[in-house]
Amino acid sequence: MESVLLERLENVPEGQLRISNRKGIVQYYNRKNRSDRGGQYISKADMPFIIKLAQKEYDLDALQAIHKERRQIDLIIDSFSLRKAEDIYDELNEKRKQLVSPVIEPTAEFIDNWMKIPYKRMDFAPDVPEFYSNQGLRVRSKSEIIIANTFDEEHVAYKYECPLDLGRYGIFLPDFTILDPRTRKEIIWEHFGMMDDAGYYESAGKKLIIYERCGYYLGENLIVTWETKDYPLNGLAIKSKINRYLK
Repeated sequence: MESVLLERLENVPEGQLRISNRKGIVQYYNRKNRSDRGGQYISKADMPFIIKLAQKEYDLDALQAIHKERRQIDLIIDSFSLRKAEDIYDELNEKRKQLVSPVIEPTAEFIDNWMKIPYKRMDFAPDVPEFYSNQGLRVRSKSEIIIANTFDEEHVAYKYECPLDLGRYGIFLPDFTILDPRTRKEIIWEHFGMMDDAGYYESAGKKLIIYERCGYYLGENLIVTWETKDYPLNGLAIKSKINRYLK
């Protein structure tokens, strides 16, 4: 919004519009300075110039309001210190923590308990290659190694191929299910690794349609990474999405 206003104010006419309405007759004047109370008469034939003056004044007022609003927000932020309820418990020393029961489960404990919830993963066929993350998690591709390792480096809580019941569409096994520590909600993370293959591309599209029909939307509770032979997955792409959606 501000950039639009600044662009429109680059080439504007000099002066300020004064509108007079006497006995139903509207007349326009251009006040070149503050001391000029009346202003120079502008013929209605020069309506484009009149419109430019009116637009200029509106844009200046709008820009001033934006700047004022921003200053007010900055003042509020500077003077306002937010303490979340769960932070109160975390700030206590260990001895005092033993004496009280927190009203909200501390984030670290919530994540730990979420990770401990058991689930059954799909077995690996005996003749498939073995891929392991740095933490010893077996996955199905080199790309999933990159994703798992990046999650570990960025301290993202996740589960691999945790079953997801999608009703009439059956049980899905998302590549990763991650936990947003801020909202304490689960997010599905799918990786599509052969997007230059026509059959794989079509299958990926159908999967995304089903996710959306079941309430999983890209950028909200569904995050997707993909790659082709010419554009392989890398850790920077994963970190970028983590920073965008989880921090």
